Amino acid sequence: MAERGGLENRCTLAGTVGSNPTLSAILPRAQDRSYDNSEQQVARKKQATNEFVMFDVFYQDGSRTSHRKVPAPEPYEADFEGRVKATIEAQDREIAEKSGRPRGPIKSIVRSAKQ
Repeated sequence: MAERGGLENRCTLAGTVGSNPTLSAILPRAQDRSYDNSEQQVARKKQATNEFVMFDVFYQDGSRTSHRKVPAPEPYEADFEGRVKATIEAQDREIAEKSGRPRGPIKSIVRSAKQ
């Protein structure tokens, strides 16, 4: 005959469930907490600032590339348009080196519609 002297047979009025207590027995209730909830701050992701501006680039051969990223302008930057063109041309040179297909000259650069 099996011995019936386990914890679940001795503590029936206390609501224990065997040797593995339920979560309600482990976790403290809200009214029992003696600490301040402000101490438990959740790490939050920093909101992304617009570090880039997107441009659509039209080439003289009729091709187009969309949503090209260029670093955002610095406050009071005098020649942002010149920097945009220089940045995109540098990106085109890098792409041409990797792909072996050079881009033609740029016809125009327009800020992308969805920002």
